[in-house]
Order: sequence, then C-alpha cells, then structure tokens
Amino acid sequence: MKQTSKVILDKIFPCQFRSKILAKFSIFFAFTFFYSCSADSPQIFLDKNPTMQSRSICQIDDGGDCTIGAFSEVFVYHQCSLITGFTVIKCPTSITVTNLYFIETGDCSAWEEELSIAYTGQNGEAAVGQLFDDRAKFLAESAQAFVLAKELANPNSPYKCTDCGTSNMPFSINFHNEGCYSICSQFIENGEDGGTWLLEETICGNSCCKKSTPFCILPNKTICYGTPTRESAGDCEPVLIKCPEGSNLPPSRNCRHSCNRV
Repeated sequence: MKQTSKVILDKIFPCQFRSKILAKFSIFFAFTFFYSCSADSPQIFLDKNPTMQSRSICQIDDGGDCTIGAFSEVFVYHQCSLITGFTVIKCPTSITVTNLYFIETGDCSAWEEELSIAYTGQNGEAAVGQLFDDRAKFLAESAQAFVLAKELANPNSPYKCTDCGTSNMPFSINFHNEGCYSICSQFIENGEDGGTWLLEETICGNSCCKKSTPFCILPNKTICYGTPTRESAGDCEPVLIKCPEGSNLPPSRNCRHSCNRV
C-alpha cells in the first residue's frame, strides 16, 4: 500500500518565483541553484497537504544580503526512500534550512505496517504521532548534514574559525519547521486477514519552531558545534482541516506542535 504525498506552494512572490519553479523540478533532476534575495522577503511555504495553505510565520533574523537555493536529495528511513526537497538560505552569519517536504517512493510497506501496528496498540494515536515526529526529525537532521557537508567541501566557505571557543563561533546552522500536525486514518479491509490502517499526517494549525546551533569550520575540515536552542512562535492557531477522501481525524483532535520535530 503506497501513500502519496502532494506538495502545494503558497502565493507567488516576485523574489521567489524562480525558486518556486526550479525547486519543483529539482525534486526529479537534483538541480541546484542560487540567487540573491534579501533576508526579509516573504518565504514560500510548502505543505504536503493539498487542502492547506499558510503564510510563513518563521522569519530569518540575519540581516544583510542572503542567497536562497533549492536542493533535493534521497534519504532512506525505515526502508522507505524519501525524495526530500528543502530551501537553504545562506546569510553572512547563518545558514537556515526551511520549507522541507518529501515524496515517498519505492516500497514503503514496512513503514506503513509499522504505523498500523502502532495505531492499534496502547496509546495508538500518541505512538503514531511520535513515529511521524521521529521521521521529520531525521529528515531535518539529514538535510542539515547535507548542507554542512557542502560547506566542508567548499574552500571558500565564509563560515570558518580558528578554534572551538564559544566566542569564536559567530555562525549558526538553523532549521525552521512550520505547522502543527494531526493524523488522518482510514481502515482498509483485506479479506480474511482483517485489514490495516492507512495513516497520513495533515496540518491542523499554524506555528513555527526555530532550532539554532552555533557552529564553525576549523582549518582541519572539522566542524565545531555549540549548544542548540529552540524558539517557538504560534500556538497551533486552528486552520481548516480536511483529510483525504475516506479518512478521518482521530476523536481527540490532538494537534502536535512543530517543536516536537526539530
């Protein structure tokens, strides 16, 4: 049984028009690009749920000229291949990874079975929510590792330092995650075997969670890291929720904050 994830884009802003178009094609062609854009420009919000649109409430704090690039990479989680797209905003003192989304590809039946078994167990809804959050955290960490690996390979990277002292780490690697999340469930009968639960996530509210980790690159091509901090904005302000046809929200209507996922 294969889950299909769809991607929608928020309103098109002039500065992001090329980013919107090329990011979509980069999913399939692994195309990478950069162009200049000010840090306070509106951000494109990408959402797997085709019924939802939201304006970004995550803001980029670093001033000065920044470059915005779109990347795609395949990450494997619990035997399921995920074509993952994300935006990278490089500013003078920070790198921000945001707008992360993914499309499942290949055989994801083991992952789907894991979700179904968890849903029928004790604290099923909470257990499935934790599984989804763990996957999102894995993708966030994988995307950040991908970006930093490129900086390590770049001899002209501006994010360099001479030692790991706190005062010598003026740079940060950030991850922004938007939205609050709930679960859509549908029971699929399967003859004598009974059946299985098809479980997908949906956006149920607006929020932003920013994770910021101080870092810098040493001359020996290793990375120093400081202590991560998290900052949240928005309290899952309700939005219109619509599950795929045939699916339903859980009775609890539980809405998980984005800070569970970074």
